[in-house]
Amino acid sequence: MSEGVRLKAAWEVRAGLIPSQPMPEYTKQFFYTSGDYDEDGKHAKDAAYHPIFMKKMAEASSYHLQMSNPQMLNWAELSFIWY
Repeated sequence: MSEGVRLKAAWEVRAGLIPSQPMPEYTKQFFYTSGDYDEDGKHAKDAAYHPIFMKKMAEASSYHLQMSNPQMLNWAELSFIWY
């Protein structure tokens, strides 16, 4: 992340075979930055605008659903933090 850009939110999906032991190849992070936040704020009154926040949340949720596949893995978790 470049200097001057701050995180506003992050989602992390972790998954694996052995509970509590995430496999790095299935761990993925999704970031919502101060720039994203400012952009969403500019369009707050535009009903046709699709907020970046919602797009990032949907991406993380979709990935989590993909990892929740018992033919591939035994566990998956999605965490969220607002900074």
